[in-house]
Amino acid sequence: MGLRVLIVGGGLAGLATALVLRRSAHQVQVFEASQLEFSDTVGPLVHIGPKSNELLQQWQFDAAVARGVLVKEAPEFNFDGTLQTKNESQPPGWVYYERSRLHQALLDSCRALEEAGQPVKISLGTRVTAVDPETASITLNDGQLIQGDVVIGADGFHSTARQNIASKSPPGSSGPPTVAVNFKVDVTQFGHNSVVQRFQSEPQRYEKWIGAGLELKVSAVEPESLLLFDCNVQSAPPTSDLIKDTILKTFESAYPDFTQLLAAIEPRDIYSWTQPTLPRVQRWTFGRLALVGDAAHPFLPHELPGTSQTLNDAATLGTQLPSSIGVDEVPVRLAAWETPRQDRVKTIQRGERPWLG
Repeated sequence: MGLRVLIVGGGLAGLATALVLRRSAHQVQVFEASQLEFSDTVGPLVHIGPKSNELLQQWQFDAAVARGVLVKEAPEFNFDGTLQTKNESQPPGWVYYERSRLHQALLDSCRALEEAGQPVKISLGTRVTAVDPETASITLNDGQLIQGDVVIGADGFHSTARQNIASKSPPGSSGPPTVAVNFKVDVTQFGHNSVVQRFQSEPQRYEKWIGAGLELKVSAVEPESLLLFDCNVQSAPPTSDLIKDTILKTFESAYPDFTQLLAAIEPRDIYSWTQPTLPRVQRWTFGRLALVGDAAHPFLPHELPGTSQTLNDAATLGTQLPSSIGVDEVPVRLAAWETPRQDRVKTIQRGERPWLG
């Protein structure tokens, strides 16, 4: 019958882990506080390296829904439109996804009747208020107690599950906040725009535009109709209108075709997220509880390895929790999973943030 797996959080980390453990013949239930509407799943572009993308293929996720773009060229432009560098894809096999599409693909695969194992039960609008690592039980916001055999904390940066391992209070920040900004532009009216034409004729591309203190990253999952833009700043203006004004002022003397697209930004299409820098999480497991994704090792929005490492959390956890495992083995298996994963993630995060040590 497999283990009863309770997963706290229905983001990318939670769904990837649910899909893997479902395929290992466990009974998996995900508890997600939101309703997983578009506003709950939209976010910065997801970048996945070749080995991690192979995991998605092995899990038979719905690639048609995800619509990943295999990058062949990633040029950088100065604000005036001059080509600064013409980069081939680094590394080869790098794929990007619109976050909400990847999320939907994983969600569909978790629920699909034809996938290996039992469909994952997804409980939306259900907030977990407490986790007991010793008994592998969780308490919901209505007071209901749910008993499992193992609990996976995949509830992100502000993790409730983490409090049962790290401390009884939310961790403090160890650095200035990073603000991720994401927006899209309808390009159907800009058929003669040279930037739009590049993406439509060469859809497997990803561009960076360098302004004074601001770098805009441009991508296109649907180049015939939309361009996607991402940037990161140290502090965010309070409204979408002011974010637009900040971007326009930074690129006001930029290449005309580029500024034409920026002028078409609709403030309602601008999303932003503020994330402090979290000190390193020292422990990821305790008893029958394990943390994955940002609950265990938060990456900042501009740090590309974040989602790839989340997928590797799920894959390696599936290896440690095969269908044949007994409940009594869970703590030892989780501890065996933790050490090599921590070592790997520490190495990667040092490359992104050397001051973490």
